[in-house]
Amino acid sequence: MAPKLSRNQSANQLTILKFKRHRSTYTLPFTFPNKSTITVDHFITQLIDAINNSGGLLLEDKDDASYDNEINEDDIEVPKSELIDDDGDVKLEEGGDDNRKSVTKNDISIAIPKDKSSPYDNQWIPIDDANLKDLIFSDYDILAFKYVNDGDFEVIEAAYEDQ
Repeated sequence: MAPKLSRNQSANQLTILKFKRHRSTYTLPFTFPNKSTITVDHFITQLIDAINNSGGLLLEDKDDASYDNEINEDDIEVPKSELIDDDGDVKLEEGGDDNRKSVTKNDISIAIPKDKSSPYDNQWIPIDDANLKDLIFSDYDILAFKYVNDGDFEVIEAAYEDQ
């Protein structure tokens, strides 16, 4: 027998939000049991967990011209001789991307677009606990986030070319 739906379906709705910074996007699920439990700290905690669990925040974003003309390193075949040490064992690469950093709550701030229908205009309103209680979120709403050293909130719309 299929489970029955609760009569109070809106009490614990799952909403999926997209947090964007430059070209980076983190898509996270949230439940909003009631308005009093929604805080900016909750959003930021979930976001920094996602950022840190995915390898850290990419600090330097590539500009459009160099990004489009750059060779993708994944397309270059690594010679097998570089992966085998003197004993004949396969070496694993150590170290990570120096441009990535683990973040804390104090490093991140979030904002909502002034016009929800055009978030790529990059006109943002920083979110605090006071204005957060008045907001209603829909699935896949876009919120911007910035690192403490970033100037303004900025997101870049992905452009795809048919080949």
